[in-house]
Amino acid sequence: AAGSGRPGERSRARSSGDAAPGTGSRPVGAMRCTGVMIVELSYIRSSDTDSVGRTAARLGERLRNGVEVAPGFVVTADDLAELAEREQLPARLEGASPEEAAAIAAEVIGAAELPADLVDDLAGSIAALGRDAWVSVQASPAGRDLGVSREVLGPVRGADATWELVRRVWASLWTPEAVARREEKGVADAQDGLAVLVQRAEAPAEPVGAERPAQEELPVEEPDAEEAGSE
Repeated sequence: AAGSGRPGERSRARSSGDAAPGTGSRPVGAMRCTGVMIVELSYIRSSDTDSVGRTAARLGERLRNGVEVAPGFVVTADDLAELAEREQLPARLEGASPEEAAAIAAEVIGAAELPADLVDDLAGSIAALGRDAWVSVQASPAGRDLGVSREVLGPVRGADATWELVRRVWASLWTPEAVARREEKGVADAQDGLAVLVQRAEAPAEPVGAERPAQEELPVEEPDAEEAGSE
């Protein structure tokens, strides 16, 4: 279920600097500690890329430099890595065809119970964006070659609807296209490098439930000259 969770399932200890469950925010510096599940954009720096992904890290730096950015938060890469470990996802996918792997991953991720503290933190983070806030959801990969869709999903409202989109982003890591790209680029342990960015969004122009045209899919990011020279 989208909003279900079991206490005591986190495999990593919380930092002593973490906020209490349900507040949704993390104090500055907490990103560099284990056990951080969700972090507010305003606390993110470029040095946090491994945990929050490149997209969120860039937005965090923009905020730091005074550029206006829609408020939001990140479900960190640790959350998917821990889910994959709990559900033994790599073992379940072993030997499956690309199409079978995509279906298995979507089913496992869609049905997996989430830790209660993670569920509480996301609910608190959404509440902090404002009463009945609409949000958009998108992948924030740590690397360029994970192959995940860069489509911006939403807008949706409420924790359960947000979790549905987060799970959809997680599952996109195992589409045949994503797997083929990683095989071509020699990328391993992909489940350790995918965070999910959630930001406040404008309410839809048409009534909820009305059919809307598909949102434009963002192009796969290529390194710019400055980044290419630094790697």
